[in-house]
Amino acid sequence: MDRAQMLADMGFSSFVADLYPIGQQPMTMEAKQAALKAHLGDQDRMQAIVSAAISQARDDNDEPLFVMGYSMGAITAMEVAWSGLGNEIGVDGYVIFSGRVSDAHGRIMPDAVAPFFVAHGEADTQVQVSGLENFVDDVELAGSTVTAHTYPGAGHLFSAFGFPNYNADDDADSWAELTNFLEGRVGS
Repeated sequence: MDRAQMLADMGFSSFVADLYPIGQQPMTMEAKQAALKAHLGDQDRMQAIVSAAISQARDDNDEPLFVMGYSMGAITAMEVAWSGLGNEIGVDGYVIFSGRVSDAHGRIMPDAVAPFFVAHGEADTQVQVSGLENFVDDVELAGSTVTAHTYPGAGHLFSAFGFPNYNADDDADSWAELTNFLEGRVGS
């Protein structure tokens, strides 16, 4: 919600989608991991949630559309790209913070996929940064680009307010880089 407000303060329209089932907000790490596993295990549900959220957010306007997420939200954004749903609904860019960029289903990135912005901690033990180089190659083969920023010593969710690995300096840098990416895509 904080990031959506920050984007709104910059002049962007923003919309936040809740990826958990109605009334279910996991509080423990075990519950969060179970919710993530269930979310990733039902691609039809995930795509239905994203399609509905984007439809609601779009509300018949033609502003550029970016799908952004942190961790679970980033994995969901990646699913939008890998599945081809992003091409179908006209996504203009993807923003991935601390999210897995490799595809668990072995799919090839669709041609003409929108550009990506990726910010990732090099010390992330939950989502390894090692697949980033192959991901960049896959996206370039699909005819697009990746603007990637890695942060030495930064762990998972290094830029998420209130999380144990939060690093204010890396957060400020990654947000500035994201701002440049967005402004370069929308001509601000």
